[in-house]
Amino acid sequence: MADIAEQQSRAVEAARVAALGSEEDEVALRAQRDRDDWRDANPKGWGNSKSKPCG
Repeated sequence: MADIAEQQSRAVEAARVAALGSEEDEVALRAQRDRDDWRDANPKGWGNSKSKPCG
C-alpha cells in the first residue's frame, strides 16, 4: 500500500511540474509577450515624425 501511495504522489508531483513548465520557459514567454505588446503599440513606419507633413 505504501508503494502505491508513493507512486501516486510522484505522479502527481511530475504532472504538476510538467504543467508549470520551467522558470526559463516562463521568462522567455514573458519576453516574447512584452515584445509583441511593444510591436502592437509601435507599428512599422510610425517612428520618424519629421518626415511626415504636419496635419
